Amino acid sequence: MIFGTKKPHPEYKKLINKAFTLRGVDYYEFTNLLDMPKLRFQSEGRFLSELEIKIDYKTLIDTLTKSMQQLDKGFISKSIVLQNNLVEIANTKIGFDAIYKLASCHYFFIDENLDYYDYDIGDEKIEIFKAEKLSSFFLNEPIRQFLPQTDISENDLGTYYAYEKELKKHHLKTMTSMK
Repeated sequence: MIFGTKKPHPEYKKLINKAFTLRGVDYYEFTNLLDMPKLRFQSEGRFLSELEIKIDYKTLIDTLTKSMQQLDKGFISKSIVLQNNLVEIANTKIGFDAIYKLASCHYFFIDENLDYYDYDIGDEKIEIFKAEKLSSFFLNEPIRQFLPQTDISENDLGTYYAYEKELKKHHLKTMTSMK
């Protein structure tokens, strides 16, 4: 899908500004978040919450449900393993997936419907973001503002990313191994 080829809706033209350009496509943001339409603002708030706990809601609900199922079966230790996995994920430093998702909502194409967050378009933007070199995406403004530590080194960024990736892979393996 090609974006950024049309003009913005006149209602929003004075409320947005260009944030950055990636692969020849301009991304915009609202100058004031309070000007963001309600449904999109609610999505951004949800994604900020996910960034805060570093766990998306689906993973959280799925894990808690699986944990309760294990308790119902009398497998207390399996339930504790799942809960410990959640705590370990929540204690990670950055929450890369949450930042990608937040950025896909916060930054938009000029011709994107701003009334709500479109998950299909968001997924496309996330794929574009993930195709960028990690340090190029996260260590430049304006994305850097979403990092909990803005003076992080490129080396530390890579270390945290690899750790989070392995941790989530381990959690998924644990989830799928429990019947």
